[in-house]
Amino acid sequence: DLGPCPKIHDDTCKQEWQVYDKKHRYSFENEFFRTLERLIGELDRRIKRGHERLDHQDDEVTVSVPDENKDKIDTINQRCDQIVKEIEQLGEEGRIDDANTLMKTLEGLKQEKEILLRVPNMDVRERRMKVCETCGAFLVIGDTEKRTASHLDGKQHQGYR
Repeated sequence: DLGPCPKIHDDTCKQEWQVYDKKHRYSFENEFFRTLERLIGELDRRIKRGHERLDHQDDEVTVSVPDENKDKIDTINQRCDQIVKEIEQLGEEGRIDDANTLMKTLEGLKQEKEILLRVPNMDVRERRMKVCETCGAFLVIGDTEKRTASHLDGKQHQGYR
């Protein structure tokens, strides 16, 4: 937020400015352009930071597994550990066929675990964000049209547009 403009906005001043010699206008216009360039630079940095933040969050996203699946996954992990020990023992005893049978069971348990981990999680999907390329605000992907329109009509977005 830039706050209120510190400059004087007066109709008589505007008329004087329009009559003012163009040679003297140059320094004021340069100051104005420097201010605009500073604002654009700050916005570009904010958009870049927003993209970096979202990329960083995407790397850290861990799917929250429901409690009922956590218990099943813990049970599967314990069973897998037991089967691995049994396979090692059977391999040492030379019972390769029995070890191969247990390997197939182990692969089935791992697939079951993957299925439990892949359960769609609505909370993660709802929190997927993107950065508005105009004003740098964070927007929810797939948000309602009303909220998107509200953002597009908002003061911040309109100000940078």
